[in-house]
Amino acid sequence: MHLCPVCGYDQLAFAPADYHICPCCGTEFGADDIDFTSEELRSRWIKNGMSWFSTATCQPRNWNPSEQLIRAGFGVEAA
Repeated sequence: MHLCPVCGYDQLAFAPADYHICPCCGTEFGADDIDFTSEELRSRWIKNGMSWFSTATCQPRNWNPSEQLIRAGFGVEAA
């Protein structure tokens, strides 16, 4: 499994590249991250409420986006 550099979701089936989309934050790698850094995309995701993006991939049970960011090393200030 791979880690999303934007939201810290650690269950990506594919590396964050080649137009794969993170089911958690919705970042499309190779598209969204061309014009914006991971930090900018993360800030936007946080500002918009850190909601689960995918309707095809179920949100993990007891999912907590703030804890996910902290576990990924993005810090408490990110959450």
